[in-house]
Parts: sequence; structure tokens; C-alpha cells
Amino acid sequence: MNAAVCIACGDLLHSMHVHDIKQCKCGAITIDGGDKYSLYGGAVRLVYPIDNEDIYLRYKVLTPFQRRCFIDKADSILKDWKAIARFRSLVMNTFEQDSSSITTM
Repeated sequence: MNAAVCIACGDLLHSMHVHDIKQCKCGAITIDGGDKYSLYGGAVRLVYPIDNEDIYLRYKVLTPFQRRCFIDKADSILKDWKAIARFRSLVMNTFEQDSSSITTM
């Protein structure tokens, strides 16, 4: 299954076969590859990949309000992930500075 949701507009994209390029209605993302590979284009940070057919079928029948709630939750997960990445980067930089000061003594 090669499907994704655009976090910007909530559009559900599903690439059925190789070179079956789909674009969301706001134009922010594209998806390609069908069952052979997954290729995302555009603003890749706005892609919420769906690799489970059950989730795909459930999302497909959501009302617009339910889709917005799903997108808001996905967006908050991405923000949390970015915060974790910034924290990890800060810790790694601090560790590298501490270890470099030890080796120069």
C-alpha cells in the first residue's frame, strides 16, 4: 500500500502502480510508486504516510471535521518529533564540546 495524507489540506492520496503520480488538491505534496516503491515530492514535511490498508480505509470514510482532527494530531506528533530532534542535537553538541575540551587539556 502506497498512500499518504497531506497535512496541509487533508487530501488522501493513493498511488496504484509505478509512475502513477498523484498530487493533493492544494498542490503541496505528490506521491508515486504504487506497490513497487514510495516516492514523496513537494513539501515532504507535510506528508503523513499510510502503510496500513485498514488505516487507509478508515481515513477514507472520515467526515471533513474528523479529517481535520486527524491532521491536527499528526501535526502535533511532527512538532513533538522536531522538539525531540532539537533536544537530541543540543545534547550531542554539548557532549561534543565537553569531549573536545577534555582532549585539549
